[in-house]
Amino acid sequence: MSTVENTVNHNLCISCGICKAVCPVNCIRYEKEEGLWVPVIDKEKCIQCGKCYQICPGKGFDYTKNMPQTSSFWFGECRGVYIAWTLDEKRRKNAVSGGVVTELVYNLLESEEYDAAFLVGTHQYQEGQAYTERHVKGDSLESSQKSRYLPVSQEKAAAYILSHREERVILVGTGCFVQGILNVIHSCHLKRENYFIIGLFCDRTMSWEVIDYFSGHPALKGEKLCNLYFRTKDAGGWPGGVQLETDSGRVIRLPNTERMKVKDYFYPERCMYCLDKLNMFADISVGDNYTGKHSDALGSSSVIVRTDKGMQIWEKYKSHFECRKSTTELIKKSQHLARRKENYRYAGLKEKTIGQKINVTEGILDKSGIPLKIKLKYCFRRFKLWAGGNYKKASWILSLCLILEDMKLKLKKMLERSLYVYKGTGNRRKLQK
Repeated sequence: MSTVENTVNHNLCISCGICKAVCPVNCIRYEKEEGLWVPVIDKEKCIQCGKCYQICPGKGFDYTKNMPQTSSFWFGECRGVYIAWTLDEKRRKNAVSGGVVTELVYNLLESEEYDAAFLVGTHQYQEGQAYTERHVKGDSLESSQKSRYLPVSQEKAAAYILSHREERVILVGTGCFVQGILNVIHSCHLKRENYFIIGLFCDRTMSWEVIDYFSGHPALKGEKLCNLYFRTKDAGGWPGGVQLETDSGRVIRLPNTERMKVKDYFYPERCMYCLDKLNMFADISVGDNYTGKHSDALGSSSVIVRTDKGMQIWEKYKSHFECRKSTTELIKKSQHLARRKENYRYAGLKEKTIGQKINVTEGILDKSGIPLKIKLKYCFRRFKLWAGGNYKKASWILSLCLILEDMKLKLKKMLERSLYVYKGTGNRRKLQK
């Protein structure tokens, strides 16, 4: 019987922690390996039941069983599309974007419509894994705000719903977690109606090696990193930059480019094969508003209401938000959804090497061949992952890659400026004629 060791061996683990929660003999622990917290099985305790592998979202997901026939594959089911932000000024200011998730969770708990919510509440990553924690009515949700770009363990959330089967619980997470929790609900015969799922748009998390990278950032000047905020609006407003806080209390603010430039080097390999950027199986999906509409320094969110339950809740609490209608096309374009098709091809290449399916999409997506261009891009992305994975052993490789990319970016800007000047000169000549 296969176990999650199979997932780890194929570099498909996403550190969601759900496998540990469903293990009937508690034989799974998590250890940090190559930038990820991965499950390790105590062979003496394991009874080979296969439950950990059955619910694992990393090994693959069957879209054919979960995808509504009426929905667009890449976008998912849709009852309404909005741009929104909370009317609570303090909550909006503290959020990275519009504070929509926090506002929804707060009101659902305060009205006692739901008994608990599981949210991550730390920005300290040096001591160990980051977990979602249980929140109830009356709790402050302030520490749960702002983006985390690391894999967050949902072990406590999964364990709680299994031991409190009748409680109504709010679950918040990325698409891979939602896929995993749906596997738990189905395989453990839980009631789907007991759970309100808020899905986060996700274009890759980052591996824990990025903490080592920022812990050695020159701006620290040898001080110890205590808190890391991947995005904060405190300097320059939305979309926000990186903030480092040292043991001496010093606050260092860096531009968002400091995070973006290493994004291709520090992330779980499984993210390369993900097809679900917009969290298709949530009740409501929320992400940054990059549409260019109704955007300002305080930030706003793109919201997709997906289910009848989601629409019922949205209609009930939308008076707590400034809410404007948007369109699916604006979301698709602003979130570069077309690029996700490359991940489908990358997954096809991975499937050939491991001999198993990652994304089950028969009858939904075409099976056309993989172009040479995609194969080359896949190899290049794998090389970048290798460079990030060897950061501790040979940091000079990553440094050289970043220097080359910086040179490439500068050259691109020079060419764009030259082209702009050339076009401007041509237009002036036309006017003179």
